[in-house]
Amino acid sequence: DLPKLKTLTRSLTYCRNEERVVVRDTVSFDGTGTYETPIVTYGTVKEIGAGVFQVTSADGKDSLVCQVRAVGGALTTREELLDEPAPEKRRPRRFALAFAEPVSEATLEVTWEKPSERAGR
Repeated sequence: DLPKLKTLTRSLTYCRNEERVVVRDTVSFDGTGTYETPIVTYGTVKEIGAGVFQVTSADGKDSLVCQVRAVGGALTTREELLDEPAPEKRRPRRFALAFAEPVSEATLEVTWEKPSERAGR
């Protein structure tokens, strides 16, 4: 039997004064199941600290920093090139933030902000 998804709730909070966006996914299963959320980009994703990643545009001119917080299990990452039709024959990159083991209940929170905003904290 496959695990049954009981609930999946996504919230998005925009903090105007702090210029950041927080995306929070809360999931629960009837039993245990796997859960992950992707970052899809034409650029690159680089881990710059524990649970902190820098996502840079394909031309290298722009970037965002995301800080990841997981409750309910340890996270792992996985990266792959997607075979999708894309402009200029570029292939998008899928970077998955995934719970390493099946979970019964879990929360995955990703906070996005400009690199300069993060450095000032």
